[in-house]
Amino acid sequence: MGGHCIGVDPYHYLTNKAETLGYHPQVILTGRRINDGMGKFIAEQTIKQMIAAGSYIKGARVNVLGLAFRAGDGSTQPRVMADMTDDPDVDLQVWPQRAICIGAIWLICPKYMLYFGQIEFCKKNQMPRSASPNSTGSQIARLVQQSAPGTVFTPDTFALVGSRASIDKALQRLVAAGELRRLSRGLYDKPRHDELLGTLWPTVDAVVQALVGKDMLRTQPAGVYAANMLGISEQVPAKIVFLTDGISRTIKAGPMQISFKRTTPRQMAAAGRLSGLLIQAFKSLGAPHITPARIERLRQNIPAAERARVLQDIALAPAWMRPFFRQVAQEEI
Repeated sequence: MGGHCIGVDPYHYLTNKAETLGYHPQVILTGRRINDGMGKFIAEQTIKQMIAAGSYIKGARVNVLGLAFRAGDGSTQPRVMADMTDDPDVDLQVWPQRAICIGAIWLICPKYMLYFGQIEFCKKNQMPRSASPNSTGSQIARLVQQSAPGTVFTPDTFALVGSRASIDKALQRLVAAGELRRLSRGLYDKPRHDELLGTLWPTVDAVVQALVGKDMLRTQPAGVYAANMLGISEQVPAKIVFLTDGISRTIKAGPMQISFKRTTPRQMAAAGRLSGLLIQAFKSLGAPHITPARIERLRQNIPAAERARVLQDIALAPAWMRPFFRQVAQEEI
């Protein structure tokens, strides 16, 4: 925090004499101002680190090591310690003990390790409180810990745990602690890691399920993404499109851009079934590009029983698409 040589002696002995001679010592006074502000600076930084770690500020205890600055002397700077708190209801207690200075290296005697430079911030006549296991933050932390890597969350995932404000604060703490990753506003995931690829982004399905789960909305993959899911297109869409019976919106989740487009009830009639995926995939390819090779690939990738069921929804497909449905469903061509 600066010793007498920077913030005290020059201020008392030099500035007064300089000012009597009509000189304003800017360097010395600037050093003094910086030194006086260190207590507040350290307190603010400590509080930020405690918030990031999910610790309670009220009733917390902080250990400060390296408080003494003179070799062979346990004296401290009471002014700096007092600056660390301006709350009149907070008791500041300091127990300076022994430290040994060898050159510029401070060593703390193990015998006094628990006592040297210990500072307690605690409300008068009140014991420090530990985090309650039933608090919103504790419950959310447990749920996140129990979830599988790659799981995606929204604040509504924890709606039964506490208020929206307390949920948002708990999620912020988990992000700061590295337990969660913020994908976009109101969207988080528990990062999954690969030994070769490093930290991976969540799957599209995980993001979609988190977004539509609370409203019980129906979604249907569409466009190139639908064809890609069926293995009849190698094109990777820059923008992933889902049809929905909810509102239209676009979400960014890391590098992914997912667009939800509201559509008619007829377009959603086969949502969640193979027939719905085929309709959207064939529509994106167009009749000229639905080749025998692609039909054969579908027949090889999809079990016969599941292929046969697409005929139950053949009335939902456009007229030009129905012959392709029959080719996919039949046992032998």
